[in-house]
Amino acid sequence: YGAHMHELVVGGLHKQPLSSLVRSIHALGFNCVRLPYSLEMHLRRPDARPREAAILANPELQNMSALAIFDATVKALVDARIMVVLNNHQGKAMWCCSEDDGEGLWYSQEYSEEDWLQSLRLLARRYREEPYVVGFDLRNELRGIPAPVAWSLGLSPQGYRFWPQWGLSGGGKGDWGEAALRAGAAVLQEKSDALIVVEGLDFSTDLRGVRQRPLHREPLLRGRVVYEAHDYCWYHVNFFRAWLLYWLSLGWAAEVFWRLCRGRSAKTSPAPAYDKEAQSRLGRSCGGRPSTKILLALSAGAFLMSSWTVSYSAFRSKLDNRWGFLLNGEAPVWLGEFGTNGYWISDGWSAEVGEVLWLSHILRYMQEHDLDYAYWALNGTPVADALTM
Repeated sequence: YGAHMHELVVGGLHKQPLSSLVRSIHALGFNCVRLPYSLEMHLRRPDARPREAAILANPELQNMSALAIFDATVKALVDARIMVVLNNHQGKAMWCCSEDDGEGLWYSQEYSEEDWLQSLRLLARRYREEPYVVGFDLRNELRGIPAPVAWSLGLSPQGYRFWPQWGLSGGGKGDWGEAALRAGAAVLQEKSDALIVVEGLDFSTDLRGVRQRPLHREPLLRGRVVYEAHDYCWYHVNFFRAWLLYWLSLGWAAEVFWRLCRGRSAKTSPAPAYDKEAQSRLGRSCGGRPSTKILLALSAGAFLMSSWTVSYSAFRSKLDNRWGFLLNGEAPVWLGEFGTNGYWISDGWSAEVGEVLWLSHILRYMQEHDLDYAYWALNGTPVADALTM
């Protein structure tokens, strides 16, 4: 996790030295890090001293400010020849993301658009001479905000929420495409060789707005734009069916084998002569023809799994429609976030099967398109979860 959280520093510094984390990134084969930060850390609390527990494994960072530690993190990465993409994750320092947190736009009740633009300008100027700071991910996961928040910002929600758009007629306060154009121009004024990374709408899953408002064709941004998409299992509701059907199939198979064993037990257990007929009837009713039952159970399970879960062709079609259409050479696309929740995979009570199915699909899609990516996240949980890396 990045410096966008309430600790104001990147995650993992409480468990390992910064140099060790950088070596791990290099050893894993990554050549680029997407480094999130919050406007609160950068603009409101740059001189704040993070609590000791957040940097416990890095005594040399004690008594340093949040922004100085951010600088040290960037330096450690670029010294190792690892490229850095700075990502304004949100305004407030906290976990992201929800449609109820009021952070779904590039501005909020606490941070104006000018605050956002100022932060991007200042950081572009700060790292102007650093060639390994290669890009600026303008804002994380654009999404809806609650109606009361929208009203306070002078916006007109539709129902209970206001959703940003891309390519509104005449622009407007809710037009993410126009805002990204302004932000990209602000960055390039300070660092002309920077890449401008623009995320999609709806939690960075939807880049269809590029069709009517292609920022990569704007003279100001020509040759600088990279579009960014995110993908997780929970973005695809149908994958959760796999988990349910997995347990249904297991239950069905268990029932078949239970009947099989019970039938065999009834046929082979000693019994008084006068009870042989009853025992025979029990064996026939419980045992039946086990091979037929097993075949039926497996066939039914396979049918359900193929009918109810998401096939790869359906998965591919969905991504192609929402952002994969850009992969035909129209413009570069970066899969800026994808990953799995470790406790889902290990505990087995939740969407384990669906998540494994999703992971196989997204990896296949990435391989087919030779897609560049960033994995979320190096440390699997926030500092508060006391992760041992």
